[in-house]
Amino acid sequence: MIQSEKPHYRAILVEDELRTRHMLEEMIEQKIAVADVELIASCGTIQEATATFRSLRVRPDIVFLDINLPDGPVFDLLEAIKPVDFEIIFITAYDEYTRKACQYASIAYLNKPVSEEMLNEAVQRAAEYRGRHIQKRLHTMKKAATQSASTLPEKLALTTQEEIYFVAPQHIVRVEADGNYSKVIVKEGEDFRTIVLSQNLGRFEEALPSVGFFKTHRAHIVNLAHVKRYQRADATLLMEDGGEVLVSRRRKNQLLELLEGKHQF
Repeated sequence: MIQSEKPHYRAILVEDELRTRHMLEEMIEQKIAVADVELIASCGTIQEATATFRSLRVRPDIVFLDINLPDGPVFDLLEAIKPVDFEIIFITAYDEYTRKACQYASIAYLNKPVSEEMLNEAVQRAAEYRGRHIQKRLHTMKKAATQSASTLPEKLALTTQEEIYFVAPQHIVRVEADGNYSKVIVKEGEDFRTIVLSQNLGRFEEALPSVGFFKTHRAHIVNLAHVKRYQRADATLLMEDGGEVLVSRRRKNQLLELLEGKHQF
């Protein structure tokens, strides 16, 4: 069997911490197995990165971009180097808030310290999303990053091989695990759409707001606003789309407290 060649991507790294920058330069050049990544420039500030972009004859495919740069907000850089016609992999110290914002917008990210596995996964995700609605996804990410942790993001970007769906979280009825994939059932007016994504349920557990969503067992997350009925006999939720979702024994009491506290008469 003839194996296909790895895809080739041109990349730029923007990272102000010198030690981290040198480490990432080496990792990008030597540790990426999923693609052939050519690092064409490495910068430490918005000013330096802006000058580098303006001098390029060929735009990069991927930019590794520190979310916290010393000379201004990262979105100032993206504004200065428009059009943003490349994928971005954000780099950040562990920050659940930033991580969730990236998840909302289907933008790849790296948490410091960066591992080889994390780097390969981020490049793979960036390759899958490449060229699809990046400006709209950045707008989604920016809005999510400026909201308080208790509020819902305006839209989540649900990315398939063919399309990116921008869906308000309150319209998500439930998310069902299907091996390494997830089925997202979305309410559209009086109808329901099923979107199949190549992401496991854990990613949705991280990205969806904790208020209003509940993981009933290892294979299902439901939006409590779309529950029609709870059947005590078999500990099952009947959802608005007609789906029946089993509730695990250890989660049943917690769920009942939420449901009865919200709709007690």
